[in-house]
Amino acid sequence: MKITKSQLKRIIKEETISLNEMKNFNQEVREAYCEHILLNYPNLLLSEGYITPDVYTRATQMRMLNEANGVNRELQEGFFDDVKAMAKKVGGAAVKKGKELGAQAKEKAKELGGQALDKAKEIGNKEIDVKGASKEMKRVGKEAGELAAGAGEAMLNFIGPMAKKLGDKATKFAQKKIKQIDKQGPKALAAISKHIEGGVDAALSKAKSAAGSGVKGLADLLVKAKEGLTYEQMAKKEPAAFMATYKALEKKVLSMKLKGVSTPQTAEATLGIFQSPDGQKALAAAAKKTGMSAAELETIMGMYVFQSRYVPMATKAAASMAESIEFEKRVIRRVRKRLINK
Repeated sequence: MKITKSQLKRIIKEETISLNEMKNFNQEVREAYCEHILLNYPNLLLSEGYITPDVYTRATQMRMLNEANGVNRELQEGFFDDVKAMAKKVGGAAVKKGKELGAQAKEKAKELGGQALDKAKEIGNKEIDVKGASKEMKRVGKEAGELAAGAGEAMLNFIGPMAKKLGDKATKFAQKKIKQIDKQGPKALAAISKHIEGGVDAALSKAKSAAGSGVKGLADLLVKAKEGLTYEQMAKKEPAAFMATYKALEKKVLSMKLKGVSTPQTAEATLGIFQSPDGQKALAAAAKKTGMSAAELETIMGMYVFQSRYVPMATKAAASMAESIEFEKRVIRRVRKRLINK
């Protein structure tokens, strides 16, 4: 198949737009991350020289302003200028510095152990438990470097708040992954079956008496899915099995213990962040933390989000089935009663 010059131009234009959108989004991801580390770890960043005393003062004042739900335009503008400045460092020299500190963590810890603790005390460090400081301060150099560099594990600690802040901007970038799950159909479910099978089977076993369903477990459901049962049909025709699958996915997402990721909405925004270049670091850290591959983790989160859209449909179908079963029972009771009276 030949591609015309105009088609080629259109493809290049669309790809350029897509790349620019991702570049801009990745910048917003960095800024969201930097905002949170400035608000939550200003003392640690100051003690290691990643921010100046002026930036530290604005960060602590901004935190107090947020807690009081106050407004101070001058302070807010200055703080967000600091956020943007730090975001540039995250994308450049700070990454290199973070790697250096990571490699030299053991040697650096001995040198910084006492010094950093003294600095923390001097500036009133509330983030560091002074009683457990001897243990905690062994990681100061490495942690500060990771924070400033936006390393995967450091970013993962703020993924929920970042997802909440970025909202629709992040969910937009999750749609491609969710559409892939929709197209894959039962293949996507089969790919992560080992992570949710126990939960699905247990939920179906509990709901068996009221289910009115022929589905006995996830294996049975996968067979039906391969035969052409779509997620929408599952929600309508097999609501008990659908809800068992959804609840198992929800339980798995919550077991990942990603701070602030506890609803389909936050999971969708988090999935969007994972698509960005910086978010890939957090995804890799999350995969390592949960013992899953990055692809499995994304599929579980994406399917949880995707199936959440059909929960109202499944709930309505289950209620309708329960009502139908109850009606049949009443009819049977009436017939029996008439037969007995005869």
